[in-house]
Amino acid sequence: MSKENMIKREIQDDIKEIEQVLENSNNTEELKQIHIKVDGKYQSKIKNWGLSCYNWNEKFGFDYELCSDSSLRHNLLNMQRKLEGYLQDFSLVVMPQSKERTVNYYNTNSNNNTNSNTNTIKLDFKIIENTVTNMESLNDEETKEALQELKELEEIYKSTENRKSKWTKCKKILLWLADKSVDVAIAFIPIIKELLEK
Repeated sequence: MSKENMIKREIQDDIKEIEQVLENSNNTEELKQIHIKVDGKYQSKIKNWGLSCYNWNEKFGFDYELCSDSSLRHNLLNMQRKLEGYLQDFSLVVMPQSKERTVNYYNTNSNNNTNSNTNTIKLDFKIIENTVTNMESLNDEETKEALQELKELEEIYKSTENRKSKWTKCKKILLWLADKSVDVAIAFIPIIKELLEK
């Protein structure tokens, strides 16, 4: 097996491991260990690795003292999506650690074949529902309201309506979202973006 295929297989295994821990684990420590493992493995390979993640600092990386269960779940879902995109492109961009030490990795793939790639992103509403349910910033009534809006988004996502109709329905949810916590916005905005691009 070529080195490139070995790396791709390893990335696929890491994606599956994240998927499994998100679906099956209620143990914060287990989420944290997978988070640390995946972060350590890919932070130097994927540009802007920590962007859109909770408790990440460009100079110091993740602050695990501040990571709650919901932030770990959010970050792992984000990392899973980044790895899926990384696997699609497989263009390794290594970020230099400092001015004195730079690692360069070049991946050249030449062929005469015509390839067609389809990037499929599967939104897992069950994971997002679990994230919303576990948000400490929401009381019971707010959680119920957020879950109701999430259910409405899922129905819009599954519908075969055109983008304009979906946008009209999403406006109401965006207005509702405008006065909610950042945690709620971070959970909902990627869904809205994805369903409008679908």
